[in-house]
Amino acid sequence: MKKIMMKLLTAVFMLLTVLQPVHAREKANTETFSTDYSNYELIDSSVKHTEKGLTIKKTFKDKNIQYNSLTDEYTESYIFAVKYLDNDELSQMTKTETLRAIPGSEYPPFFYGSITTNVTFSYTQVYGSNNVKYYRLNTLSYAVSGVYDGFIILDSYIEIANNGVGNVSIVTGQTQHDHLGTSTSGTVNGISSWTPSISIDPDMNITATRFYVQINAKRGTNSNYSESWMRSF
Repeated sequence: MKKIMMKLLTAVFMLLTVLQPVHAREKANTETFSTDYSNYELIDSSVKHTEKGLTIKKTFKDKNIQYNSLTDEYTESYIFAVKYLDNDELSQMTKTETLRAIPGSEYPPFFYGSITTNVTFSYTQVYGSNNVKYYRLNTLSYAVSGVYDGFIILDSYIEIANNGVGNVSIVTGQTQHDHLGTSTSGTVNGISSWTPSISIDPDMNITATRFYVQINAKRGTNSNYSESWMRSF
């Protein structure tokens, strides 16, 4: 009986020894979405008063732009965070608490946005006459890294648009987009035959050379929000 028990315990131990690194790898894979925020800097912050309350938007950029010499491709990474405070919440907050929620010098770990996303995109540069840089936008990858305060993501719209002005003419129709619905991540790709261009006006859909992200979310039954972020070239 003892021999049987010893064999059984040995088998269980060996199984656990095998499973432990597998579990560790699985755990590591699930944590690949986490980011070392210490290398990010705040590049944009805005506070908007609305009929429903306060909207705080912040954009953080990775200080390092990655360059791949084999593909001549650049990659930039951003964190986009939105914080919603409705009028009921604001009425219950002190002035100090409200100011603490909207400072402009903090790192993402200290900004608990209602919705936080990671955005990574890549592009190649083409130099024209007079050393003008034109861009071919290649990929946009998007992932929701946090949803708090009882919000529910309804849809995330992501778009890559290589419209704008090229070497000799205005370029249109070079766009790819996707509605992700409730999915928390997605990617859209540009096309290698697209004409490199720069933005004429980043606020115009027809001519903008840009990446664009819009998030639709709700809390409760009546609170619907639509926020956007873009990077134009």
